[in-house]
Amino acid sequence: MTALSRRGLLAAASALAVLPLKALAAVLPKPPAAKLTPATDTAFGISLTDPYRWMESREKDPDWEPYMKAQNAYARSVFDAIPGRDALAKRIAELTGEMAVTRGLAIAGPYVFLYERPVGANSYRLVVREGLTGASRVLIDPNTEK
Repeated sequence: MTALSRRGLLAAASALAVLPLKALAAVLPKPPAAKLTPATDTAFGISLTDPYRWMESREKDPDWEPYMKAQNAYARSVFDAIPGRDALAKRIAELTGEMAVTRGLAIAGPYVFLYERPVGANSYRLVVREGLTGASRVLIDPNTEK
């Protein structure tokens, strides 16, 4: 097979692979639009404008939480529409969901920091132990954050 015919075959395969994605994109709802509130900083004579800076101060901006909830609802609707998603989620849970997972071990002096995901939790929590065998103390647990 020549380089030209390989290139043509690859282009045709790529085009065929994209067709189902285009069809899927046509039926998906549009995600919620974030407001744009430009904030400009200048340092060393260079100005940088960030239209999403308002998202950094969720306590101060009343639009932050409704926007995030709308994003969550949008993501949930897209994920729930995936064919076979429930069967896939069930299979993944069978393979991984029923075991506790520990990762990211870091030692700092007498303390050991690590991430733990307890059985049934969606996210890892940050814990610290005194030594490798000390009792765990939870520092951050996004599973309980509101």
